[in-house]
Amino acid sequence: VTDVIPLKHLAQINERALPASTDPDREIRYIDIGSVGRGKLVTRPERMRFADAPSRARRLVREGDTIVSTVRTYLRAVWPISGDTDDLVVSTGFAVLSPTDVDPRYFSWWVLSDTFIEEVVARSVGVSYPAINASELGDLHMRVPSLAEQQAIADYLDTETNRIDTLITKKRHMIELQRTGFDALVRESVLGRGSGQGPLWAGSSMATDRSLTRLGAVLELRRERNNPIRVTQVLSLTADRGVILYEDKGDIGNRASEDISRYSIVRQGDIVLNSMNVIIGSVGLSAYEGVLSPVYYVLKPIDVSAVDARFLAYHFRIREFQRQLIRLGYGILEHRMRIPWINLKSELMVLPPVDIQKEIADELDRAAERLNKLQASLKRSVDLLEERRKALITAAVTGDLAVSGSNA
Repeated sequence: VTDVIPLKHLAQINERALPASTDPDREIRYIDIGSVGRGKLVTRPERMRFADAPSRARRLVREGDTIVSTVRTYLRAVWPISGDTDDLVVSTGFAVLSPTDVDPRYFSWWVLSDTFIEEVVARSVGVSYPAINASELGDLHMRVPSLAEQQAIADYLDTETNRIDTLITKKRHMIELQRTGFDALVRESVLGRGSGQGPLWAGSSMATDRSLTRLGAVLELRRERNNPIRVTQVLSLTADRGVILYEDKGDIGNRASEDISRYSIVRQGDIVLNSMNVIIGSVGLSAYEGVLSPVYYVLKPIDVSAVDARFLAYHFRIREFQRQLIRLGYGILEHRMRIPWINLKSELMVLPPVDIQKEIADELDRAAERLNKLQASLKRSVDLLEERRKALITAAVTGDLAVSGSNA
């Protein structure tokens, strides 16, 4: 008979922590909630002095522990601790679960299962910042088969999830290669530095027609604010997909507490540029009417008969152009860099005649459509593999899937 036991009888919760008297010069590697995905680290731990660390950098971990987010639980941040843990410290937003009377690998797989995670989310309290008390995790029940079955299930999931992860990695690599190829096409088309058949405007009078133009001569800021609230559709800007609806962003959040009266109104055909972290490539042409955070520049052509907004949006994507923008900004490179509009509008760029702009934009639009179809297919494959991975974990630990070598 398989026992079902409260987690508090199987694991210690938040057993160890750094005291306030810790040497200020002690170096730690810090893990915050945003650094953890479901079963993995999404960013490396940040190395810092204890004196410089956030006050929430307190929880100590060791090999065999599993950390679970107890705040913003909709993020489903869970990670079985692995590797060197000597200087590893995690946020007090995590509960550190240290198994005592159960196989640590089986324990971590249980905590990663839908059965456990969905129960944590369901018990969380709060709208914009849902949370659960760490002590309440101890009241959640866990299926505990024999030790032999625990080990067999852990072995099976180690093997099968590794196989699935390998397939996911390959497909994501294919997505990146396709995106890199498209970026190269944009560069050669817009800058005219192509190979093979050469740039789209090769053979035209480009050598004499092109001239230096200041951005402020062809683009202006759209200065519409959503106050009083007139537009309720919230948009988002991503490096790979451009301007999208917020609900299509792919990560889960809650905007109930957002004050969208401060947001900038975006019209169809506007160019949206991230004024922060400019070198990550966040720029896009909006196909929607909506609102965006004021950290984004919303730009519109001054004269649509003289410039094609699509061409300009593609031009903004090019790494050479983004490197030009870096010297216009202030702040920490690659982190919180900001470009003032007064600097941006003075920047020079080379523009071909408007008919050439349209020809280039048409060709790139067609290439982008082909790319999007290919990438959508690959992303669907990745989504299916990730769903299979989650279903496999849940079925194995709950006993719904018979695992060879176990008594199930």
